[in-house]
Amino acid sequence: DLSGLAMLEEVNITGLENLVAINLEGAVRLEKANVNINPNLHSINLKNCSSLYKLVADRCGFFQIEGLETCTSLKSIDARSNNLGPTIDISHCANVIT
Repeated sequence: DLSGLAMLEEVNITGLENLVAINLEGAVRLEKANVNINPNLHSINLKNCSSLYKLVADRCGFFQIEGLETCTSLKSIDARSNNLGPTIDISHCANVIT
């Protein structure tokens, strides 16, 4: 649980077989999150990560990315090879470069 770490600016969590959830809620200074290659990672909470501009979350087992609508600075998202379905709603992320 990394929630409430207001000074956290970058997180790299890669290659953990037993990781099932990451809670980054309230990490208001978080700019980059790299959480790729975590095959059993089913959810990530990004609520109030308003400074997040880059999310790399490919090759995880995601069923949901919670709080994505609060990531108003998001410019780049890579969520390939997950269980999210065919689309991710990024309509609230006006800065995403497609």
